[in-house]
Amino acid sequence: MATHPFKAPARAKINLFLDILERRPDGYHSLETVMGPAWPVDAITLSLSDCLGDEGRAFTLECSDPALPTDDNNLALRAARALREAFPEMSGAHIRIEKQIPIGAGLGGGSADAAAVLRLLNQAAGLGASLEKLAEIAARFGSDTPYHVYDAPMFAEGRGERLRPVQCRLEEGGFVVLCPEAAVSTPEAYRWWDEAGMPRTSARAGDCMAALERGDWAAAIETSENAFQAVVEERVPEIARARQALLDAGCLKAVLSGSGASVFGLSPTYREAQEAARRLTKQGCRAFACSMAAWR
Repeated sequence: MATHPFKAPARAKINLFLDILERRPDGYHSLETVMGPAWPVDAITLSLSDCLGDEGRAFTLECSDPALPTDDNNLALRAARALREAFPEMSGAHIRIEKQIPIGAGLGGGSADAAAVLRLLNQAAGLGASLEKLAEIAARFGSDTPYHVYDAPMFAEGRGERLRPVQCRLEEGGFVVLCPEAAVSTPEAYRWWDEAGMPRTSARAGDCMAALERGDWAAAIETSENAFQAVVEERVPEIARARQALLDAGCLKAVLSGSGASVFGLSPTYREAQEAARRLTKQGCRAFACSMAAWR
């Protein structure tokens, strides 16, 4: 029962604001974060198959990046199997990921792939599951994955599973995503944060959201912070160099995304972000200009 392929982008995200509140009794951490779409983008292709038997064969996965596992360690494959648990009548599928989002970059690449697979399977198999149902399943596979189901600006709290849309009213604004040659393990970043005395941000998530909702990009830039930044940067010097490169290229501020290692530089306009990205690309950096228009 092979079908024509279904395709969807899996967009990266940045955490314009990220604060860690506490370590919870269950070992996870409570956070507050304001997230929205960014570049680069993975491309997901999915074709249904007629395999209804052994779960080990129902879903197959290939990836353009040999560094990405294609076994049970891959979030996209695990998400597909979890959806089939909820909808046993669903057939299997072959999944292909064209990888552009770096691994271990704090840009939500694995989560974006998993969420895109959930959306594509829902569409291809005609399951009719709501986004809320898909986000509920996605929450089993990381703090960012429920956000990626919606792929729109969101305020997230708890472990990242409690989401609220952010009504961004910006008319202008841009940022540059810079991906240094480094990777950060999220569990390690949380451990470093614990060991550093659990530092908090000086701004608050509500201030960042309010700035976006009234269309005040200058205020949003002012409130953009990440509680991971100092503790991760101390251990991964490439991050400090990347942030400085963004500032040298003309960005007003440079902030860590997620637990790193990618950083983003904030510019008054998309045109200025494009110019900064061009300068960095000429220097051999991997940089992507993004417009805040994508957040509207």
